[in-house]
Amino acid sequence: MPAIGCTPGSLEDSADQTDELRKHIVGCFHDLNWQVQNLSWGGEDAEDLRITWHNAIEPQFNQACILLQQLERTLRYNASSQRQASSHGLKRIYWFAHSIFQKIYGTDEDALSLIDLEDPTSAKADSQLPKKSFYGAPVFSDDGPTRADVNQGALGDCYLMAAMSSLASTPRGRKRLQEMIRDNGDGTYTVLFEDRSSETIDGDFFVGRNSKSPAYAQFGAGGVALWPMILEKGYAQRNSTSYERIKGGDPTAAMQLLGGEPTENLKLQSGSSRREITQAIDSANTDGRALVAAGGGHAWTVVATDGKTVELYNPWGDNSGWSDMESFWKDLGIDQRAFNLMSRPGGRLMVPIDHFSKHWDYIGYEAAPH
Repeated sequence: MPAIGCTPGSLEDSADQTDELRKHIVGCFHDLNWQVQNLSWGGEDAEDLRITWHNAIEPQFNQACILLQQLERTLRYNASSQRQASSHGLKRIYWFAHSIFQKIYGTDEDALSLIDLEDPTSAKADSQLPKKSFYGAPVFSDDGPTRADVNQGALGDCYLMAAMSSLASTPRGRKRLQEMIRDNGDGTYTVLFEDRSSETIDGDFFVGRNSKSPAYAQFGAGGVALWPMILEKGYAQRNSTSYERIKGGDPTAAMQLLGGEPTENLKLQSGSSRREITQAIDSANTDGRALVAAGGGHAWTVVATDGKTVELYNPWGDNSGWSDMESFWKDLGIDQRAFNLMSRPGGRLMVPIDHFSKHWDYIGYEAAPH
C-alpha cells in the first residue's frame, strides 16, 4: 500500500538517507573489525574480546544492516507505487483512444495492446510466483545505467548480471544499454539484442510472496530503475521463454550479446602472470572496454587493479556475511578473516592479485580494436 501524503521524491530521499546510514554502519563495522583482528596486545582478554565480537556484536551489525536495507526497499517500492498510480490514468486514456480508433478505422491486427504478453515461466517449478506491473516506473535513473543498479535477486544468472554491470561501468556500454530498450508507450518494452534479434515484453514481473519486491533482478540502486529487470526478462524470453532455463552461463558470451563487441578470455589458473593480469585489466579500462571474471561458480565485474589487488563488483549488489555463504567462500580458498579484510560496502571485494590468479578461472573482456 502506498505511503499516504508522501510524494515519490520525498520517499526516495528517505530511502537514500536510509541507504547512506546503512553504508555508514558498514564502514564503521569494517573499521572496528580491522582493529579487532589486529589487536596490538594479546592474552586471554584479547581472545575474549575477539570471541565476543564474532559471537555477539558482529551478528547485531549484520541484522541492523539487513533491517535498514529492507526499509530502503520498502520506501522505494512505495515511491514506485505512487508513480504507477499516476500512470494508470494514462493507460485508461490510451484504452479510450484506442477503442475510438478501432471504431473509426477498424482493427489493426499488428498493434500492440496493454494485455499481458506471454511471460517466461517462474523459476519456482513447483508453483507460480505472483506478478506485479511496474510499467510506468523509470527505466533508467537520471544518471543513466550504473554498475550499482545491478542486484541479482533469487535466480542463478550471475553471468548475465555481471555482464550488465560490466557494460554499465563503461561510457560505450552505458550508451549501448540505453539503446537496447524501447518503451512502446502501451505497457510493453522492446529489447534489441546485438545479433539483431528483438523481444517484446510487458511490464509485469514476478515478485516475492510479499507481492512487493521483484523476485529476480531488483530495482536499480538510485531508485526504481527497471532496466536490469527488463533486460533479464527479454533475455529469458529470447533464449528459452523460461527464467529457469537461463540459470548458469558464460558472462563473456552474455556481454557480447548485450554489448556487441568481440570478446576474449585470459585464463588465470594456467599460469597467467601478475604482469599479464594487470596489463589486461589496465588496458581494457584505459580503452573503456568492459571486464568480467568467473571463479568459484560465480561471475563478477572486474573494476580495477593497482598491481597488488584486484577490485571486483559482486552482481548481488552486496557481499553477504560469512555465515550466509561459508561454503561458497571456502570453495574459493578464502577463510573468514580474509573475507572480512577483503569485503567492502556496496558489493566491492578487494582480492590480492596472487590469490585472484589462483582461485578465479578467467577474465573476459571486450577485445581491443585492430
